[in-house]
Amino acid sequence: MRRAPPLPPPPHPPAPRQDWGEAPATTTFYGRQNEQDRLRRWLGEDRHRLVAVLGMGGMGKTTLVARVARAIAGHFDFVFWRSLLNAPPMSDILRQALQFLSHQQLTQLPESISEQMNMLFERLRQHRCLLVLDNTESILEAGQAGQYRSGYEGYGQLVERMAQSEHQSCLVLTSRERPRGVGRLEEDLTTVRVLALGGLAVEAGRALLQARGLEEGAHLAADVVARYSGNPLALKLVARTIDELFDGDVAAFLSDEALIFDDIRSVLDQQFARLNPLERDLLVWLAIEREAVSLQRLIENLVRPPSRRDLLETLRSLQRRSLLERSEMGFTLQNVVTEYLTDHLVDRVCQEIERELPAGSTKTTAQKHDNSAPRIADSTFNCYALFKAQAKEYIRQSQVRLIVQPLTDLLVAKMGETVLVNTLKRILKAVQAEANGAALDMPGYAGGNILNLLLHLGVDLAGHDFSNICVWQAYLRGVHAPEVNFAGADLAGSAFTHRYGFIQGLHFRPDGELLVIGIGDHTARVWSAATGEEIFAFPSGDTVHNFICLHPDNHTAALGAANHAVAIVDLADGRLLHMLYGHQSPIWRLVFSADGKWAASSDTVGDVCLWDTERGVLTHHFRSHTAPVTALAFSPPGAANAFLVTGAVDGEVCLWDLANGGLVRKFQAHREEVAVLQFTLDGATFVTGSHDHTVCLWRVADGERTAVLHHHHQPVRLMAIAPNGHLLATGGGDTFIALWDGQTGQMRHILADQAAPCLQLAFSHDSQQIAALDTNEMIHIWDVASGRRLDCYAIYHNGVQAVAFSADGQRIASAGRDPTVYIWDVSNPAAPRVGAQLSGHAHRINSAVLNADGKTAASGDQSGELRLWNLHTGASRKLPAQQGSIMALAFDPTGRTLASAGADGTIQLWDIATGQLRRLLRGHTNVVMACEFSPDGRWLASSGVDPAVHIWEVENGSLLHTMRRHTNTVQDVCFLPDGRVISCSYDQTLRLWDAERGELLTTWSSPDTTYLSLAAHPNGLLLAAGSFQRFIHLIELATGRLLCELTGHSRTVESVTFRPDGRFLVSASHDETIRLWDVEAALAGAGEAACLAVTTAPGPYDGMNITGVTGISAAQKAALIALGAVDDSA
Repeated sequence: MRRAPPLPPPPHPPAPRQDWGEAPATTTFYGRQNEQDRLRRWLGEDRHRLVAVLGMGGMGKTTLVARVARAIAGHFDFVFWRSLLNAPPMSDILRQALQFLSHQQLTQLPESISEQMNMLFERLRQHRCLLVLDNTESILEAGQAGQYRSGYEGYGQLVERMAQSEHQSCLVLTSRERPRGVGRLEEDLTTVRVLALGGLAVEAGRALLQARGLEEGAHLAADVVARYSGNPLALKLVARTIDELFDGDVAAFLSDEALIFDDIRSVLDQQFARLNPLERDLLVWLAIEREAVSLQRLIENLVRPPSRRDLLETLRSLQRRSLLERSEMGFTLQNVVTEYLTDHLVDRVCQEIERELPAGSTKTTAQKHDNSAPRIADSTFNCYALFKAQAKEYIRQSQVRLIVQPLTDLLVAKMGETVLVNTLKRILKAVQAEANGAALDMPGYAGGNILNLLLHLGVDLAGHDFSNICVWQAYLRGVHAPEVNFAGADLAGSAFTHRYGFIQGLHFRPDGELLVIGIGDHTARVWSAATGEEIFAFPSGDTVHNFICLHPDNHTAALGAANHAVAIVDLADGRLLHMLYGHQSPIWRLVFSADGKWAASSDTVGDVCLWDTERGVLTHHFRSHTAPVTALAFSPPGAANAFLVTGAVDGEVCLWDLANGGLVRKFQAHREEVAVLQFTLDGATFVTGSHDHTVCLWRVADGERTAVLHHHHQPVRLMAIAPNGHLLATGGGDTFIALWDGQTGQMRHILADQAAPCLQLAFSHDSQQIAALDTNEMIHIWDVASGRRLDCYAIYHNGVQAVAFSADGQRIASAGRDPTVYIWDVSNPAAPRVGAQLSGHAHRINSAVLNADGKTAASGDQSGELRLWNLHTGASRKLPAQQGSIMALAFDPTGRTLASAGADGTIQLWDIATGQLRRLLRGHTNVVMACEFSPDGRWLASSGVDPAVHIWEVENGSLLHTMRRHTNTVQDVCFLPDGRVISCSYDQTLRLWDAERGELLTTWSSPDTTYLSLAAHPNGLLLAAGSFQRFIHLIELATGRLLCELTGHSRTVESVTFRPDGRFLVSASHDETIRLWDVEAALAGAGEAACLAVTTAPGPYDGMNITGVTGISAAQKAALIALGAVDDSA
């Protein structure tokens, strides 16, 4: 067998070096020649390091800097422009800048801002870079002369370092205020310059006015320009006022207006006062939206929508007044107008909440003549959403930062948090009273605003009453809201956590809708990611090795069936089209060809079947692999030859000719499992991703490796080629997705917003978006061109990863995909109940254990966070683990030491009393999956992906033995009471070891059974083994004989543990259940009767009352009920 020779990484051609972000185009420009020349000189020949362009709003700072920056961009290696209008955190800007300046090569960033800043300045010294931060006033504290807002002090550090450090780059700031420290820097350093931007010269101002149609009064233009200090935006606004209200008579306007212009806001105050209610509504909504929006979106936002004709006329009127702009994307506002209206909204709502409503500020002309008492319905608080639950994620975050956070800061400063919360609750009751039991009689956003504000303030919503009112735009994704009463409420526009079962794929429809494909309740299902609506459901047949794979035509699917068969079904009516038989062992993978004419499936013994999907027949049976085949890919239609490439657990790859079924080539591609395969669009190259952390490109014609991509630090398990062929996406165990140039292998983007390993990946049909599912049960969607995350959907699936008994056997701890540790009272094993919920993690928990002292628990999650819990108080403290994901935990018998096993291949030993790291154990070469102390505490056993079992001396941290007889990942390891060790592996064996001598004692093969979790009975005679096949085996340790099989779980059994006295066994599964078993009854053949209890953790909406709710679909109601909500009408 030929082994491919190693090759160096390919050279990287230059990446795009200009990222203009939100910089405006500058097609029309008036005057400013002196300012342009000065800026060009400062940025070009003078090579100044810090330049601040200051001036009041509307002066044209952004336009001026954009014009000059584009003109001299060729003098810089990199140009990076970002607007701070939406107040992005410093960490976001640093991450984007570092990725851009590193040609998107960074896969890991330091955690601290100071370390990221150090990395940035390394790049600024190496290259000549122009950085522009526009709208800097957005990160300054209002009313505190240049002081940075709380949490934004990092920008001040950046400004200081840009001015004082040695480098060859330049930072340009635009701001209405002088940031603190800039004046001092200008005085002290010759490399710092400030341009105070004044108004336009008379000639330039006159040209602007003439362009706005004021030809007849041109001789008076100088007076208008002087009156408004040459402010370009002010001149645009008053030009329309002169035209509309004074019929173009400039002299009449000048004699009538008595404005002393000192700030653009005074002009905006005047303009806003002249608007009718609909015009104000539209402008405020555009400020809330914070991006260009369509006419339909504006209509949907309005509480009382006008006729379409009135709306269009109003929009045209606002455009004529220069208060509104229109682009290809829709309607939007100038930055200064957005800020003005945002402040106006925050101030009005603040006043209304202080007065506990109402204000009556949004009445129509007809309503103004109504002398009835003001109503909450007419208040600003009810007419506008403070943020939109359905907005893109980055927009929603900016709405929270710039509307919700300033509003709550103001209110807390004036009222105190407790008074504010109580005030909001009183307003809620007043809203219910005014609605008078009928939500639609009082449409509006007050209910949703109250709910969102309470959540923002950290209020527990449990038991709150939002019945019979409109609760529009409520954001409940990822929120626990038990016992909330929404009976009779209108929940239009609200966002909820979805439930999808066991997800096996993501798929974009041609129209851009993202579908979620998976298995739930023994049924294959397809859902809409955005709404949670179920589109298709069909019984899956085989509940163990079930899978669903969507056909490229979106009309049919392949499902796992009984006896290792494949069912081809029609999605429209569930009709069975074909049943495909050919495998004799569990099917591991199935894929369709791009044209859908063929399907290939592989199994756990290495067989591959090729199917004609139209006729439903087996055309070829490929047998060359000797290990499970884990990856399959068809060459694309139109390729010179039709091939199938297959990859296996042992790293081998085979290339098959589909025309004759012959083996073209077989070679060792990787040293570890080949997890994913893809062909490039031209069919000339295929790509492999492996557990050895590499991605390799192979030439089909001769099998030569043409590139090795090294940026991954964890196993590569996911891969997708963009439909246009330009991009390759890879992911897996790392907390990022890498986007590569599909031809050169050059890194294009790193997508790291999810901060967790990914499980699924898919490109949209137009190659513009990419979606991923991560291990925290979140679906993310990114814009490919910018790398910006557009949205994310929280999914609830509380598969249980870990379960452990207390030393006294009266409690168990459980944890899993829901980032909560549950402590159960099992004093009555037949009726377990939740005694405590320990909240603090933000990510899926991989392991949770209870200390022998009965006072302490430990938990570790996917992000690497390790916590110790006080079981009496519920308080926790973090241990400073640096291991990537925490995969397993174990307390030693004394309860004084905790072992943590990490995805980085290390094991750390912690002193429980001090929280200090005692030992760092290195020896594994890949992810460590399990660890356990010996009964006497002398040794520690560990196992992982390597695959090997390691025995460590705890006292000095030395590695005693490395035992390597397994051939695949060693999933679990445990000590027997006599000190021997037993291990289980994906190679479908159990192996018993002499830990002291490091020798294999015996091997028990388990064909068709993959054990995932082990527990030794305290008497040393019995082993419990939980399996991938969803059952638990009780095995006689003396002989390896199967004594009984415990069934009932419907997904993999992830954890098993005996009670310390051995009477009971507890098991945990990805089916979200915990089961308690009577061991003696099980051994006596009691079957299902041996299961004393089946319990699940409470769902996020447990007891939520949704009786009679409106505004959501029947499918959304069903999804809420699945998460614990109740509908009494049903």
